[in-house]
Amino acid sequence: MNRLVHYGAVLLVIAAIAAGLLSSVNTMTAPQIEKINREIVNKARKQVLPLASEFKETEEITAGEETFIPGYDAAGNLVGYASTVKTNGYSGVITFVLGLDIK
Repeated sequence: MNRLVHYGAVLLVIAAIAAGLLSSVNTMTAPQIEKINREIVNKARKQVLPLASEFKETEEITAGEETFIPGYDAAGNLVGYASTVKTNGYSGVITFVLGLDIK
C-alpha cells in the first residue's frame, strides 16, 4: 500500500510540473499565435476584396449574428465589406471569409 501512495505522489508531481510547463509555454506563444491568425485573416480578406488596401475593424457593422468589416482603397474610399463566416461541416466547423463589394 505504501508503494502505491509513493507512485501516486510521484505521478502527481510529474503531472503538476508538466501542467506548469504547458501553461508557461501557452502564455509565451499566445500573442504570436494571435498575430499569425490575424495576418491569415487579413490575407484572406484581401483575396476576397482585392480593391481594398485597408480594413478598419473599429468600424465594424453587425447585422444579426454576422459582423462586417469595411474595406477601403488607398484613397480612403469604401470599396466593400469582409466577413468571417462559420458553419458546421461534416467533421467540424468550417470557417471562411466572405467579401461583398459595393458596386
